[in-house]
Amino acid sequence: MSRKTFFILFSILLLVVAGFFFAAFLLSRKEGRPLGEVLIDVAPFGELL
Repeated sequence: MSRKTFFILFSILLLVVAGFFFAAFLLSRKEGRPLGEVLIDVAPFGELL
């Protein structure tokens, strides 16, 4: 795998992770719940955390 391909895939992965955190942050502000609780609800397989 070339360096450019790795960089593109890594950037996409970072954007997805940042999106989950941003969605959890917005949801926690809206519902008035702690961020940690909302992260467990939003994260894929959150029930395993």
